[in-house]
Amino acid sequence: MDSLEVALEEGRKKVLYHELRPGLEALEVMPEVRERYLKECKGTDLSLAALRGDEELVEALLSSGAVDTANFLGVTALYEASMRGFAGIVQRLAAARADVNARGNDGTTALLQAAYVASVDEQRRAACCVVVALLRELGADVTVRDAWGKTAAKYCRDIPELEIALHAEVLVTCPYEDCRRMYRVRRSDYRCRIVRCGFALFRGREYQLPPHASRAKVRRWLTETWGWDGWPGEVVGCGRPFRFPDESGTGLFLTWSEEVTGTAHPSSVDAEGDYSIATDLRSDDVEVGG
Repeated sequence: MDSLEVALEEGRKKVLYHELRPGLEALEVMPEVRERYLKECKGTDLSLAALRGDEELVEALLSSGAVDTANFLGVTALYEASMRGFAGIVQRLAAARADVNARGNDGTTALLQAAYVASVDEQRRAACCVVVALLRELGADVTVRDAWGKTAAKYCRDIPELEIALHAEVLVTCPYEDCRRMYRVRRSDYRCRIVRCGFALFRGREYQLPPHASRAKVRRWLTETWGWDGWPGEVVGCGRPFRFPDESGTGLFLTWSEEVTGTAHPSSVDAEGDYSIATDLRSDDVEVGG
């Protein structure tokens, strides 16, 4: 087929697919609708269960050997679950080796579609934000562009909860009533359980600070990591320590390791949050951090 015929055929497929969608998402799928979906759209029962959010059926189908294959538009079960905001199904499909970076015929991926839906549908936004964060943790490629040249970051722009999800971050609120500052924190950095409230504000952007240490070591870290020439414009936060109550964690700023010999717990030193410690750290090579 020439390019015009290909485009027309692709358009026909999309029309058919979208005609069937309401029936597929209905409380009860009529047999004739399912049959058309399976035969004409080359769909699967796994994809149908995924787009309907039926976790039990997805689990049963996967246990019986079902594989996540694409329909005639290149849409997989993981893609369907992502655009509907069903994070549990996305995780189960990924565990069964479904491809999180599978691309539809128009170049769209599950991450792109989840980000797009979250950007335009406020009712699904919260659920799709969870899916966006999950897909990032599962290794979804953020550089992929769809047929319109847009990346997931483009759809997430200026929507704080989406930007946080895309960049694998969480929101953290300082627990002290006289502070209560809120920060964005990288998920990969919230493994330490004891933290100190604070971040660096530089050229209008917030940056997390490194493991708690001397001011000289922090300055060196900022220079090497961010390319800053000297101390940044402002350090914000009360600097007081606190402990997260459970294993989920919600953030990491200035961390403290109780295992480092010769150092006191931050609650007993530098209580005002000067971001330098009162114990003897003459060498910047001393490793202090969570």
